[in-house]
Amino acid sequence: MNQTNRVGLLPRMPQRYARRLIAGAGIGLLLICTLQLNAQSQAGKIFPTTSEPDPSTAGSDVAGKILPAREAISMVRIPAEHRRIMEANLQRFVDIVLRNPALRPPVGFDFRTGTHAYAPPLPVSLHAPLAYTMTGLFYWYTYMPAHKRIRPLDIAMQGFFVRANDISTVFNRLERWQTDEQGLTYWEPREIRRVAGFPQYSTGAVVLKRNPRPIWVPVSREWALQRELAQRRKNLDGVAESAKAAGAVDPAAILEKWLGERPERQREMEKSYAEMKGSNPEYAEKIRANFFEMEKRVERTMRDTAERQKAAPPRYNARLAAERSREEKCIRYLEGELARLSPADRAAPACISGKILDTKRPSSEPVCSLVVDGSFPGATRIVTENPDYYDPTFPPSAIQLILVDFSNFEESVRVSPPWRHAAYERIRDSLDYSAFAAMLHD
Repeated sequence: MNQTNRVGLLPRMPQRYARRLIAGAGIGLLLICTLQLNAQSQAGKIFPTTSEPDPSTAGSDVAGKILPAREAISMVRIPAEHRRIMEANLQRFVDIVLRNPALRPPVGFDFRTGTHAYAPPLPVSLHAPLAYTMTGLFYWYTYMPAHKRIRPLDIAMQGFFVRANDISTVFNRLERWQTDEQGLTYWEPREIRRVAGFPQYSTGAVVLKRNPRPIWVPVSREWALQRELAQRRKNLDGVAESAKAAGAVDPAAILEKWLGERPERQREMEKSYAEMKGSNPEYAEKIRANFFEMEKRVERTMRDTAERQKAAPPRYNARLAAERSREEKCIRYLEGELARLSPADRAAPACISGKILDTKRPSSEPVCSLVVDGSFPGATRIVTENPDYYDPTFPPSAIQLILVDFSNFEESVRVSPPWRHAAYERIRDSLDYSAFAAMLHD
């Protein structure tokens, strides 16, 4: 009768044959694992590497996936009677985006969409319609040294947006005209190219519209100078408040008040000392000694401060005086500028230029205004959303303007590595803009 080994699977045999059999089984298992891993790699899931790849190209040739939306369409302050048509319009946005040839499949990234409908929180127009946003998110494939694999990022690092009926998103929010208290005036975007016949601006937005009215209008030179003047007067009031607060600080009086409160502090300390002495007399003595040492140090510091102020006025008095003089000088300058303007100059578009700070002037001469003539080097108009752009006779859900917002790729530096910027350009140039334009309300 044949005897079996301990696990009851193999008949007893010479050891050399058993070792060969086990080695062969191990090789077979390794081949199976390798085939499975290759299959996973081909499916775009994980990409093990034998050596660290070039970070400038790693992940650029990986066929990615279209990921499902994480949540349903978000509706914020949308009346019930408009929800169905807005959901349908947002779904059309998604369908137009996903049939982009550059996303079939996405190469170098996974892609996910999201949708959002909302009532503009700060409408400039009295007839502002309801607004739409479709988000397209990029999960770039990249080499992760800790995993020794090329994998998609867990968080989307860039994206683009298809927006409707929200003019303010054409502007760069970091380029607001800072003297506008509401933050609703901006440096005018400049056109950088045409995409499928539509203008794309320096903020990254491609603008599609039928309405011949402009979506932004310039503010007047008078308005801009008045805003600068109001800011200078506000600054002067702030200097006066600071001077008043500084004058109210009397180190000698503060010292006297502190000395007057010393008996109460000492009584509290003695009370704590008596309670602690019974359980830990050594620690109680240390606490008592530290109290008197601290009292001496604080009194010495406060007396030194009072003596220094008595001997010489504090430096902040001179600083406040210089600030007051500067603000008063600028107020006189701006009042003079407004008085000299002709009616035509008052109504002319306001332009500003940061290059005015580079012009040669005495170091003590304050720059009181950035408002310049349109011919000044680097002049840029200050504009605001056109409150009369939207047609009030259209339904609130009607799409009157579409902005395809690529600000993540155009506003600052080019996305790195370069192949990612090239992926953006393929998506930008392959979108069906005519399908978007067909959604505009006639």
